[in-house]
This record gives sequence, structure tokens and C-alpha cells, in this order.
Amino acid sequence: MEGNPPLHFFPKPLTLTITAAICAEFAGGDRGKLLKGVKLAKKANKATYLSEQLFAEALQGKLTADELLKRVAEEGCTLWGRCLCLVEEQEELSEHLWVEADIQHTAVDRLLTSAAERLLFFDTELFFGKRVGLFFFLGCPDEFPLEAILRYWRYSGIGGNRSTGKGWFDPFAWKDAQEWLKRLTPSGGNAILLLSRCLPKGGEFDSNQSRYRLVTARPKFEFAFRQPSRVYKGILRFVAEGSVLVPKEFKDAYGQLLCVGQQQDASGNTHPVYHNGFGFPLRMVMPNALA
Repeated sequence: MEGNPPLHFFPKPLTLTITAAICAEFAGGDRGKLLKGVKLAKKANKATYLSEQLFAEALQGKLTADELLKRVAEEGCTLWGRCLCLVEEQEELSEHLWVEADIQHTAVDRLLTSAAERLLFFDTELFFGKRVGLFFFLGCPDEFPLEAILRYWRYSGIGGNRSTGKGWFDPFAWKDAQEWLKRLTPSGGNAILLLSRCLPKGGEFDSNQSRYRLVTARPKFEFAFRQPSRVYKGILRFVAEGSVLVPKEFKDAYGQLLCVGQQQDASGNTHPVYHNGFGFPLRMVMPNALA
């Protein structure tokens, strides 16, 4: 969110999920306090994003699930939409950070170049509030043609449904994020937090010590010039962003490029199609109670 300085939100670590045992410990045998704790826990668990300050404390091991429940109870932090932030940060926020709505669309008959009869469908659209937008990290070598790539993405779009004009951005700006990330992350750390979905390779993580969530997606083939012979790539299962994983070794990225099929180009040549399953990690401290 634009401001001075800008207010950033990050995926909420799964280690901050407030459980029934934490609520019971918070209550200390007081039934009234237990009911209050359960109500506050449900509220806090609805959050999927944390403000930058809370996120940094979570990475450094200072903010745990029981500490989060105490802060919510003491009104030190609050839920705004699906974002958890400090009370003093709430004053900077827009009325709505974003709104999701089901928008009606009409299928187009390509032969008649007109709307197809009785072929209406709904698609979920995302509308950002004032001064609100997306930011992303890009890891690349020093010789990478960053400015040229950003210019291309500016007009082609980023993410799914680019053919309908989504993902465009104007203007664009970038800066080196290494020093910023150093301030967020601990100097050491026995785990990593995923900022993006990941298709892990076998043996990358210790699943018994990790806290993760799986999500299922059915992405489409994208082709700029004609309809692909297959519409869907198939069902893929990802480790979701916000998962806290204990890796066998620390790396700049985890996961893989997964070959999901073959497609023919306009000249009839066949090419393999890959789905990007690399996840961007940040080092963090696994809370002692979960280690």
C-alpha cells in the first residue's frame, strides 16, 4: 500500500495458527476467558497476511501463536479484511484493501463475432482499493536484462488470464531488496517460509518437522496465437505460501519446473510445456514449541 513509507503485507506463517491447546493455556481454567480466547483465535486465524512489522517478528521467532493471541486480546493488533496489522497501522489503511466479486460474462462466438446465445458465466474478479497494489520479488543474476523484461511484462501482463488484459502494470519501479530482506530475516534460522507456491522435489524437506498446507490447482495452457489442443495441464498439488518447512539444505529456491505436456506451435512443431513450481523462501526461526 502506498505511503511514506509504504506498508507491505506478507503471507502469514502457518506456525501462527492458534490452536485449542493455546486457547486453553491462555484461559488458565477460566471458562469465560476460554470462550473469549476461542472467539479471538477464530478471528486471528482468518488472517492470511501479516503487516511487515509482525511478519519480521514472526521470522525472527519473537512472535509465536500464543503471543499473537495475547496481542489480539490486548488490542495490540487487529484484523483488517484478511490482513493482520498493528493498531497504529490501521489508521493508514484504505476502507477496503481489496474486494472480490463474481462478475457476469458472456461467451463470444468467434465465427459470428457476436455474443453466444444463453452462454453466460461468472468469474471471480479482484478489485484493489485506492493506493493498494501488488509487489513481487525477482531473483536474477547481475547480468539479467531486468529493465527489458519488466517492459515486456508491463504490456503482456503477469500471472494467469493475461489474454484478457490482467496483470498489466504502469508505471513500474524496482529497487534492490537485499538490504530490506536482511532487516526482516534472522541472521540464522532453522527453517524457511515460502512466499510463493512450490512443487517440491523429493527429499528437499523434513516433512515431520515442517508445518505446511497443500493446495490443488488445475492451470490452463496459455497460447497467444491460437487455441491449444489441450485446455488444462492436469491437476497439480502445491505446497502453499505461508508454509514453514525444514529443508535438508538451504538454497535460494526450492521446487522444480514440471513438464506437464506437449503443444504444437503455429508451424506444427511440438514443444514441451513446463509449469513453474519454484518457491521463493525466506529464512526463519521455527518456534521452540514446534521444533
